[in-house]
Amino acid sequence: MGDTVYRISEDNMRVLGRTIEIGGVTWLGYSGSGIEFLTDAEDVSIEAMAVTATGMQSDYAYLGIIMNDGERVTSRLRVARELRSYDILHNPKHRKVKIRVVKLTEERYDKAGLVSVTASGGVITASRRRTRRILFIGDSLTAGYGVLGGSVPMQDYSFTTEDESITRAYPYLAAEHLEADAQFFCWSGNGVISHYIDESTDIPITKDLMPALYPLTAANTEEVVKINLQARRKKSFISDSDETDQEDGPHLLNRWAFSPDLIVSNLGTNDASFVRGVSVRERHFEQHYLAFLKSIARDYPFAKVLVTYGLMEKTLSGACERVALMGDYEYLEFPLMDPELDGIGGGGHPGIVTHEKTADILCYKICQMTGWNTLINGGI
Repeated sequence: MGDTVYRISEDNMRVLGRTIEIGGVTWLGYSGSGIEFLTDAEDVSIEAMAVTATGMQSDYAYLGIIMNDGERVTSRLRVARELRSYDILHNPKHRKVKIRVVKLTEERYDKAGLVSVTASGGVITASRRRTRRILFIGDSLTAGYGVLGGSVPMQDYSFTTEDESITRAYPYLAAEHLEADAQFFCWSGNGVISHYIDESTDIPITKDLMPALYPLTAANTEEVVKINLQARRKKSFISDSDETDQEDGPHLLNRWAFSPDLIVSNLGTNDASFVRGVSVRERHFEQHYLAFLKSIARDYPFAKVLVTYGLMEKTLSGACERVALMGDYEYLEFPLMDPELDGIGGGGHPGIVTHEKTADILCYKICQMTGWNTLINGGI
Protein backbone atom coordinates (compact mmCIF):
# COMPACT_ATOMS: atom_id res chain seq x y z
CA MET A 1 0.00 0.00 0.00
CA GLY A 2 1.41 3.38 -1.04
CA ASP A 3 0.80 6.93 0.12
CA THR A 4 -2.73 8.23 0.55
CA VAL A 5 -3.31 11.96 0.88
CA TYR A 6 -6.36 13.06 2.90
CA ARG A 7 -7.73 16.58 2.75
CA ILE A 8 -8.93 18.00 6.06
CA SER A 9 -12.57 16.97 6.21
CA GLU A 10 -15.10 15.49 8.60
CA ASP A 11 -15.34 12.65 6.10
CA ASN A 12 -11.80 11.55 7.01
CA MET A 13 -11.21 12.76 10.57
CA ARG A 14 -12.70 14.71 13.44
CA VAL A 15 -12.25 18.46 13.13
CA LEU A 16 -11.94 20.11 16.55
CA GLY A 17 -12.79 23.63 17.65
CA ARG A 18 -13.47 26.67 15.52
CA THR A 19 -11.97 26.35 12.03
CA ILE A 20 -12.38 28.20 8.73
CA GLU A 21 -11.57 26.89 5.27
CA ILE A 22 -9.93 29.61 3.19
CA GLY A 23 -7.84 29.07 0.10
CA GLY A 24 -7.85 25.29 0.32
CA VAL A 25 -6.49 25.38 3.89
CA THR A 26 -8.34 24.57 7.11
CA TRP A 27 -7.29 27.41 9.39
CA LEU A 28 -7.30 26.63 13.09
CA GLY A 29 -8.88 29.41 15.10
CA TYR A 30 -8.85 29.47 18.88
CA SER A 31 -6.65 27.41 21.18
CA GLY A 32 -7.45 23.71 21.16
CA SER A 33 -8.70 23.60 17.57
CA GLY A 34 -7.27 20.85 15.37
CA ILE A 35 -7.96 17.35 14.07
CA GLU A 36 -8.13 13.82 15.46
CA PHE A 37 -8.07 10.47 13.68
CA LEU A 38 -7.21 6.78 13.94
CA THR A 39 -4.55 5.16 11.80
CA ASP A 40 -2.65 1.92 11.28
CA ALA A 41 -0.25 3.52 8.81
CA GLU A 42 3.50 2.99 8.98
CA ASP A 43 4.20 6.71 8.55
CA VAL A 44 2.00 9.77 8.86
CA SER A 45 2.80 13.36 8.00
CA ILE A 46 0.83 16.59 7.95
CA GLU A 47 1.12 19.51 5.57
CA ALA A 48 0.75 22.79 7.42
CA MET A 49 1.63 26.47 7.28
CA ALA A 50 1.26 29.68 9.21
CA VAL A 51 0.79 33.33 8.35
CA THR A 52 1.73 36.18 10.64
CA ALA A 53 0.39 39.64 11.26
CA THR A 54 3.49 40.84 13.12
CA GLY A 55 6.49 38.89 11.85
CA MET A 56 7.74 38.69 15.43
CA GLN A 57 9.75 35.70 16.61
CA SER A 58 7.63 35.63 19.76
CA ASP A 59 4.38 35.03 17.84
CA TYR A 60 4.94 31.69 16.07
CA ALA A 61 2.05 29.22 16.17
CA TYR A 62 2.68 25.86 17.81
CA LEU A 63 0.94 22.55 17.22
CA GLY A 64 0.94 19.67 19.67
CA ILE A 65 0.82 16.01 18.63
CA ILE A 66 -0.92 13.79 21.20
CA MET A 67 -1.05 10.00 20.89
CA ASN A 68 -3.77 7.71 22.25
CA ASP A 69 -5.43 10.23 24.57
CA GLY A 70 -2.19 10.84 26.44
CA GLU A 71 -2.11 13.65 28.98
CA ARG A 72 1.11 15.06 27.55
CA VAL A 73 2.05 16.40 24.14
CA THR A 74 4.20 13.78 22.39
CA SER A 75 5.83 16.35 20.14
CA ARG A 76 5.55 20.09 19.73
CA LEU A 77 5.85 21.72 16.29
CA ARG A 78 6.62 25.34 15.58
CA VAL A 79 4.69 26.04 12.38
CA ALA A 80 6.77 27.68 9.65
CA ARG A 81 5.45 30.72 7.81
CA GLU A 82 5.41 28.75 4.59
CA LEU A 83 3.85 25.50 3.40
CA ARG A 84 5.80 22.59 4.87
CA SER A 85 5.44 18.88 5.62
CA TYR A 86 5.94 17.53 9.16
CA ASP A 87 6.44 13.85 10.04
CA ILE A 88 4.31 13.01 13.07
CA LEU A 89 4.29 9.19 13.28
CA HIS A 90 6.56 6.25 12.51
CA ASN A 91 4.68 3.02 13.21
CA PRO A 92 6.52 0.05 11.63
CA LYS A 93 4.34 -2.54 13.42
CA HIS A 94 1.14 -0.97 12.09
CA ARG A 95 -0.46 -0.67 15.50
CA LYS A 96 -3.76 1.19 15.67
CA VAL A 97 -3.01 4.68 16.95
CA LYS A 98 -5.18 7.67 17.77
CA ILE A 99 -3.55 10.97 16.84
CA ARG A 100 -4.69 14.43 17.86
CA VAL A 101 -3.11 17.49 16.23
CA VAL A 102 -4.04 20.48 18.38
CA LYS A 103 -3.23 24.17 18.20
CA LEU A 104 -1.47 25.05 21.45
CA THR A 105 -1.40 28.80 20.93
CA GLU A 106 -4.02 31.52 20.67
CA GLU A 107 -5.87 33.03 17.75
CA ARG A 108 -4.29 36.42 18.44
CA TYR A 109 -0.81 35.19 17.41
CA ASP A 110 0.33 33.45 14.17
CA LYS A 111 -2.45 31.78 12.20
CA ALA A 112 -1.93 28.05 11.65
CA GLY A 113 -3.53 26.11 8.81
CA LEU A 114 -3.68 22.41 7.91
CA VAL A 115 -3.75 21.33 4.27
CA SER A 116 -3.63 17.54 4.33
CA VAL A 117 -2.62 14.36 6.14
CA THR A 118 -0.54 11.75 4.30
CA ALA A 119 -0.61 8.11 5.41
CA SER A 120 1.97 5.64 4.09
CA GLY A 121 1.19 1.92 4.24
CA GLY A 122 -2.18 2.31 5.93
CA VAL A 123 -5.34 4.38 6.22
CA ILE A 124 -6.84 7.01 8.51
CA THR A 125 -10.40 7.15 9.81
CA ALA A 126 -12.28 9.50 12.08
CA SER A 127 -12.08 8.82 15.82
CA ARG A 128 -15.30 8.55 17.82
CA ARG A 129 -16.92 11.60 19.36
CA ARG A 130 -17.15 11.70 23.12
CA THR A 131 -20.57 11.79 24.75
CA ARG A 132 -19.77 14.73 27.04
CA ARG A 133 -19.23 18.25 25.71
CA ILE A 134 -17.97 21.40 27.46
CA LEU A 135 -17.59 24.94 26.15
CA PHE A 136 -14.91 26.94 27.99
CA ILE A 137 -14.90 30.74 27.78
CA GLY A 138 -12.04 32.73 29.22
CA ASP A 139 -8.87 34.77 28.97
CA SER A 140 -5.18 33.98 29.54
CA LEU A 141 -6.04 31.64 32.42
CA THR A 142 -8.05 29.45 30.07
CA ALA A 143 -5.45 29.68 27.28
CA GLY A 144 -2.48 28.61 29.41
CA TYR A 145 -0.60 31.89 28.93
CA GLY A 146 2.92 31.59 30.31
CA VAL A 147 2.26 28.15 31.82
CA LEU A 148 5.61 26.85 30.52
CA GLY A 149 7.45 30.11 31.20
CA GLY A 150 8.99 29.28 34.56
CA SER A 151 9.38 31.61 37.50
CA VAL A 152 10.55 34.78 35.77
CA PRO A 153 9.68 37.99 37.65
CA MET A 154 6.86 39.87 35.91
CA GLN A 155 9.01 42.95 35.25
CA ASP A 156 11.64 40.79 33.52
CA TYR A 157 9.27 38.56 31.54
CA SER A 158 8.84 38.88 27.78
CA PHE A 159 6.05 36.69 26.46
CA THR A 160 6.60 34.18 23.70
CA THR A 161 4.19 31.58 22.35
CA GLU A 162 6.82 28.99 23.21
CA ASP A 163 5.65 29.40 26.83
CA GLU A 164 1.96 28.84 26.03
CA SER A 165 0.01 25.57 25.87
CA ILE A 166 -3.73 25.02 26.13
CA THR A 167 -3.00 21.37 27.00
CA ARG A 168 -1.35 22.36 30.31
CA ALA A 169 -4.17 24.76 31.30
CA TYR A 170 -6.80 23.70 33.83
CA PRO A 171 -9.81 23.67 31.41
CA TYR A 172 -8.14 21.26 28.97
CA LEU A 173 -6.90 19.07 31.84
CA ALA A 174 -10.39 18.96 33.37
CA ALA A 175 -11.98 18.01 30.04
CA GLU A 176 -9.48 15.18 29.59
CA HIS A 177 -10.03 13.90 33.14
CA LEU A 178 -13.77 13.83 32.42
CA GLU A 179 -13.32 12.43 28.89
CA ALA A 180 -15.31 15.31 27.45
CA ASP A 181 -15.00 16.93 24.05
CA ALA A 182 -14.18 20.59 24.63
CA GLN A 183 -14.15 23.82 22.72
CA PHE A 184 -12.11 26.77 23.98
CA PHE A 185 -13.09 30.38 23.28
CA CYS A 186 -10.28 32.29 24.98
CA TRP A 187 -8.16 35.39 24.40
CA SER A 188 -5.43 36.65 26.71
CA GLY A 189 -5.94 40.14 28.11
CA ASN A 190 -9.57 40.26 27.02
CA GLY A 191 -12.70 40.85 29.03
CA VAL A 192 -16.36 41.81 29.09
CA ILE A 193 -16.17 45.61 29.28
CA SER A 194 -12.43 46.20 28.86
CA HIS A 195 -9.19 44.53 27.90
CA TYR A 196 -6.42 44.68 30.50
CA ILE A 197 -5.22 48.27 31.01
CA ASP A 198 -2.14 49.52 32.81
CA GLU A 199 -2.65 51.42 36.04
CA SER A 200 -1.17 54.50 34.36
CA THR A 201 -4.42 54.98 32.39
CA ASP A 202 -8.10 55.13 33.30
CA ILE A 203 -9.49 54.62 29.80
CA PRO A 204 -10.94 51.18 28.97
CA ILE A 205 -9.96 49.34 25.80
CA THR A 206 -13.22 48.23 24.22
CA LYS A 207 -12.25 47.02 20.73
CA ASP A 208 -13.01 43.33 20.02
CA LEU A 209 -14.17 42.36 23.48
CA MET A 210 -15.29 38.79 24.17
CA PRO A 211 -19.03 39.40 23.63
CA ALA A 212 -18.28 40.97 20.23
CA LEU A 213 -15.94 38.15 19.16
CA TYR A 214 -18.11 35.27 20.31
CA PRO A 215 -20.61 35.18 17.39
CA LEU A 216 -17.76 35.01 14.85
CA THR A 217 -15.89 31.81 14.03
CA ALA A 218 -12.39 33.30 14.29
CA ALA A 219 -12.50 36.85 13.00
CA ASN A 220 -8.84 37.74 13.55
CA THR A 221 -7.61 34.60 11.78
CA GLU A 222 -9.96 35.22 8.88
CA GLU A 223 -8.88 38.84 8.46
CA VAL A 224 -5.14 38.12 8.56
CA VAL A 225 -5.35 35.11 6.22
CA LYS A 226 -7.35 37.02 3.61
CA ILE A 227 -4.93 39.95 3.73
CA ASN A 228 -2.05 37.50 3.17
CA LEU A 229 -3.89 35.86 0.26
CA GLN A 230 -4.40 39.23 -1.38
CA ALA A 231 -0.78 40.19 -0.81
CA ARG A 232 0.34 36.98 -2.54
CA ARG A 233 -2.28 37.50 -5.25
CA LYS A 234 -3.36 33.90 -4.80
CA LYS A 235 -6.83 32.48 -4.42
CA SER A 236 -5.45 29.31 -2.92
CA PHE A 237 -2.30 28.03 -1.26
CA ILE A 238 -2.92 24.71 -3.00
CA SER A 239 -3.46 25.73 -6.59
CA ASP A 240 -3.97 29.01 -8.37
CA SER A 241 -7.03 27.52 -10.03
CA ASP A 242 -8.69 26.17 -6.88
CA GLU A 243 -12.00 27.67 -5.92
CA THR A 244 -11.94 29.33 -2.52
CA ASP A 245 -14.36 31.10 -0.28
CA GLN A 246 -13.42 34.76 -0.53
CA GLU A 247 -16.76 36.23 0.47
CA ASP A 248 -16.75 39.32 2.59
CA GLY A 249 -16.48 38.10 6.17
CA PRO A 250 -16.37 37.56 8.90
CA HIS A 251 -17.92 34.12 9.10
CA LEU A 252 -20.58 33.58 11.75
CA LEU A 253 -20.00 30.69 14.11
CA ASN A 254 -21.99 27.55 13.30
CA ARG A 255 -23.44 27.19 16.79
CA TRP A 256 -25.06 23.85 16.01
CA ALA A 257 -21.77 22.15 15.13
CA PHE A 258 -20.85 21.87 18.81
CA SER A 259 -23.67 21.73 21.34
CA PRO A 260 -22.28 21.70 24.90
CA ASP A 261 -23.79 20.03 27.95
CA LEU A 262 -21.94 22.53 30.12
CA ILE A 263 -20.63 26.08 29.67
CA VAL A 264 -17.78 27.19 31.95
CA SER A 265 -16.95 30.90 31.88
CA ASN A 266 -13.99 32.53 33.61
CA LEU A 267 -13.94 36.22 32.71
CA GLY A 268 -13.35 39.41 34.68
CA THR A 269 -9.68 39.25 35.62
CA ASN A 270 -8.80 41.79 32.94
CA ASP A 271 -11.94 43.88 33.55
CA ALA A 272 -10.74 44.28 37.13
CA SER A 273 -7.83 46.38 35.85
CA PHE A 274 -10.42 48.96 34.76
CA VAL A 275 -13.16 48.51 37.39
CA ARG A 276 -10.77 49.15 40.31
CA GLY A 277 -13.52 48.95 42.92
CA VAL A 278 -15.60 51.77 41.38
CA SER A 279 -19.23 50.77 42.04
CA VAL A 280 -20.70 52.15 38.82
CA ARG A 281 -18.09 50.27 36.77
CA GLU A 282 -18.76 47.11 38.74
CA ARG A 283 -22.48 47.33 38.00
CA HIS A 284 -21.66 47.96 34.35
CA PHE A 285 -19.52 44.81 34.32
CA GLU A 286 -22.28 42.76 35.96
CA GLN A 287 -24.94 43.92 33.49
CA HIS A 288 -22.82 43.21 30.42
CA TYR A 289 -21.50 39.89 31.72
CA LEU A 290 -25.02 38.67 32.52
CA ALA A 291 -26.28 39.75 29.08
CA PHE A 292 -23.38 37.92 27.43
CA LEU A 293 -23.99 34.68 29.31
CA LYS A 294 -27.74 34.87 28.67
CA SER A 295 -27.12 35.25 24.94
CA ILE A 296 -24.99 32.08 24.94
CA ALA A 297 -27.48 30.21 27.12
CA ARG A 298 -30.22 31.04 24.60
CA ASP A 299 -28.19 29.22 21.96
CA TYR A 300 -27.81 26.19 24.22
CA PRO A 301 -30.93 26.08 26.42
CA PHE A 302 -30.19 22.61 27.77
CA ALA A 303 -26.64 23.41 28.85
CA LYS A 304 -25.77 24.06 32.48
CA VAL A 305 -23.70 27.21 33.14
CA LEU A 306 -20.85 27.51 35.63
CA VAL A 307 -19.28 30.91 36.37
CA THR A 308 -15.78 30.70 37.86
CA TYR A 309 -13.36 33.30 39.19
CA GLY A 310 -10.12 33.63 41.10
CA LEU A 311 -6.54 32.39 40.65
CA MET A 312 -4.94 35.80 40.02
CA GLU A 313 -7.19 38.26 41.87
CA LYS A 314 -10.49 38.49 43.77
CA THR A 315 -11.80 42.06 43.55
CA LEU A 316 -14.57 41.00 41.14
CA SER A 317 -15.44 37.75 42.91
CA GLY A 318 -18.58 39.27 44.41
CA ALA A 319 -19.66 40.67 41.04
CA CYS A 320 -19.18 37.31 39.33
CA GLU A 321 -21.12 35.55 42.08
CA ARG A 322 -23.98 38.04 41.68
CA VAL A 323 -23.99 37.45 37.92
CA ALA A 324 -24.31 33.73 38.56
CA LEU A 325 -27.13 34.31 41.05
CA MET A 326 -29.05 36.60 38.69
CA GLY A 327 -28.68 34.15 35.83
CA ASP A 328 -29.55 31.12 37.97
CA TYR A 329 -26.11 29.70 37.21
CA GLU A 330 -23.65 27.87 39.44
CA TYR A 331 -20.62 29.72 40.85
CA LEU A 332 -17.17 28.48 41.80
CA GLU A 333 -14.40 30.61 43.28
CA PHE A 334 -10.91 29.29 42.65
CA PRO A 335 -8.31 29.85 45.39
CA LEU A 336 -5.63 32.40 44.64
CA MET A 337 -2.44 30.85 43.30
CA ASP A 338 0.35 30.31 45.82
CA PRO A 339 3.70 31.01 44.10
CA GLU A 340 5.76 29.97 47.15
CA LEU A 341 4.08 26.58 47.37
CA ASP A 342 3.28 25.82 43.72
CA GLY A 343 5.65 27.97 41.69
CA ILE A 344 4.58 30.42 39.03
CA GLY A 345 4.45 30.71 35.26
CA GLY A 346 5.56 33.49 32.94
CA GLY A 347 4.22 36.99 33.37
CA GLY A 348 2.99 36.37 36.90
CA HIS A 349 0.48 33.80 35.64
CA PRO A 350 -0.22 30.38 37.17
CA GLY A 351 2.29 27.64 36.51
CA ILE A 352 1.80 23.95 35.82
CA VAL A 353 1.12 22.88 39.43
CA THR A 354 -1.54 25.56 39.96
CA HIS A 355 -3.31 24.58 36.75
CA GLU A 356 -3.28 20.91 37.75
CA LYS A 357 -4.71 21.67 41.20
CA THR A 358 -7.35 23.94 39.68
CA ALA A 359 -8.36 21.22 37.22
CA ASP A 360 -9.03 18.89 40.14
CA ILE A 361 -11.19 21.52 41.87
CA LEU A 362 -13.11 22.15 38.65
CA CYS A 363 -13.66 18.43 37.99
CA TYR A 364 -15.15 17.96 41.44
CA LYS A 365 -17.57 20.87 40.91
CA ILE A 366 -18.57 19.67 37.43
CA CYS A 367 -19.30 16.18 38.75
CA GLN A 368 -21.51 17.71 41.46
CA MET A 369 -23.42 19.70 38.84
CA THR A 370 -23.79 17.02 36.19
CA GLY A 371 -23.69 13.71 38.00
CA TRP A 372 -20.79 12.64 35.78
CA ASN A 373 -18.27 10.20 37.16
CA THR A 374 -14.78 11.65 37.46
CA LEU A 375 -13.69 9.44 34.61
CA ILE A 376 -15.51 7.14 32.22
CA ASN A 377 -13.99 4.19 30.43
CA GLY A 378 -12.56 5.27 27.12
CA GLY A 379 -10.89 3.40 24.33
CA ILE A 380 -10.30 4.07 20.69
